[in-house]
Amino acid sequence: MEPEFITFRTFSDEVLANELGEHLDKHHIPYLIEEEPQLFNGSSIFNGTLSKKIVVKIAPNKFEQTNKILADDENNIDINDVEKDYYLFDFTDDELLDLLSKADEWGPFDIALAKKNTCGKGQKHK
Repeated sequence: MEPEFITFRTFSDEVLANELGEHLDKHHIPYLIEEEPQLFNGSSIFNGTLSKKIVVKIAPNKFEQTNKILADDENNIDINDVEKDYYLFDFTDDELLDLLSKADEWGPFDIALAKKNTCGKGQKHK
């Protein structure tokens, strides 16, 4: 019998969901990526689009392991190994904190780098 998968993370960008999926593949964690139907979004009247909701689902008994893997990966990022022109280095602390508050809109690498890159001075990082 296959395990029941439940939502682990939600994204509005399919590329970011696939990035997490590749990460889960690397660690042999079974997952599903699904697009959930969207209810009417009032903001779509103004911009003419409907937002996507892409969910990455894993078995409930894999949440702890997956969170540990993602946390370990965050700890292993060396800012000095990241290309100096990587776009997050142009973000201010406030922008990085905003990124972290909307983690479902960003990939695991960007989240980890943002956590390591905040310096508490509200300035751009170069």
